[in-house]
Amino acid sequence: MSTNPLSLADRISSGEFDNQLPRSPLPRRLAVLDKRASDLTTEEAASIAAIKEEFAAALAAHKDADRARRVEDARLREAFRDALLDDNGIRPDHPFGLRMFAMAWDDGHSTGLAGVVSAFEDLMPLWDEAVKMVERARNEEKGQ
Repeated sequence: MSTNPLSLADRISSGEFDNQLPRSPLPRRLAVLDKRASDLTTEEAASIAAIKEEFAAALAAHKDADRARRVEDARLREAFRDALLDDNGIRPDHPFGLRMFAMAWDDGHSTGLAGVVSAFEDLMPLWDEAVKMVERARNEEKGQ
């Protein structure tokens, strides 16, 4: 069980699993980059290389920031998954628990983490039944 004194609902409410990295806006492509060469003014033609370079750098920075945000999203999802499993007495590496989390995520994440918790709780009877089946199988093995 969890050593965290806060309930999972309190941890969700506190933003523990929220990504704090800012969303990077897609850089705006300047209209001058879409002009035909014959339509460029002398000043625009002289600055086109620098404008292209600036846009490429801004786009690369956006992609890097977006990648970092996705990595952080994955880390936070894993932390939430482990907390949810632990909160329900399931080892975070248990294959059946991981499958149940995946099903709950698919069913509930569109309404937020509380929706995932609710969907997971709906699946807990499956866990209870699986535990009973394993215990019965072990008892049958001992009886043979």
